[in-house]
Amino acid sequence: MIFMNEQQKILAIFEKLTDVLSGIARTADEKNLERCPYKTVALRCTYSGGCQNQRRDSADMLCGGDEFVRWSPPTDS
Repeated sequence: MIFMNEQQKILAIFEKLTDVLSGIARTADEKNLERCPYKTVALRCTYSGGCQNQRRDSADMLCGGDEFVRWSPPTDS
């Protein structure tokens, strides 16, 4: 039987936690590329440059497009 001291136990727990959080971060990064970054939870469009999916509803600019638009962040070139 292998006995671990307190420091080894803590390090093992941190390693497990890091693995779990890394997976969550990877998934969030992947999902971030699938959804328009200008669309809020309330379906409002915050992009001021104009978009083909924007539609006005009273004073609000709403997003009328598909939630899962393939979006690529601008590249610095």
